[in-house]
Amino acid sequence: MAQSLRSLLAVITLGVFVGLALCGDDPPKKEPAEPGAKGNDDVFGHERFCVIIWPAKTQVKADEEFEVKLRVVNSSEGLQSFKVASCSWYMHWNSSNLHIGYKPWSCWSNAIVDVRLQPGGAYEKVLVMKLVGQGTSNTEPLRMGFTPGGEKKTYWSNEVVLGVNRAAAAASPARSRSH
Repeated sequence: MAQSLRSLLAVITLGVFVGLALCGDDPPKKEPAEPGAKGNDDVFGHERFCVIIWPAKTQVKADEEFEVKLRVVNSSEGLQSFKVASCSWYMHWNSSNLHIGYKPWSCWSNAIVDVRLQPGGAYEKVLVMKLVGQGTSNTEPLRMGFTPGGEKKTYWSNEVVLGVNRAAAAASPARSRSH
């Protein structure tokens, strides 16, 4: 029992350090504002959230769907919360690349929920994305921006670069997915 608890704590600690390392934001050079001060997006010298993305594949064909894991990590030293839609959560996410997008889905029941994250805690979703358009590059960079409900600040992810095979468009029909 004690060994499994130590293993779990090691994994959580590693996840926090990896998340902070991937965000790569240097602490601000100015004195931090008072905790809870209006407009204070920095908490203890770090942004509130670190956004990390992992595509299921790094080589894609034109018009091919692929999954991207989206993760928002509380990178502060205190409890953080934000609001998101329960079904149309995709509306809180933006792609940095006009050639990479996703197809919205209909929601019959949708509510605004409050997500609370302890330090190092994460909110995760998987979004099916697709490379569209007639670009000519063999690579496409991608960052995803997360904007919590009711807020104006967008937290941007790490950048991933996808290798693109534009000559071979996927011939399979689009899959239907439940959300």
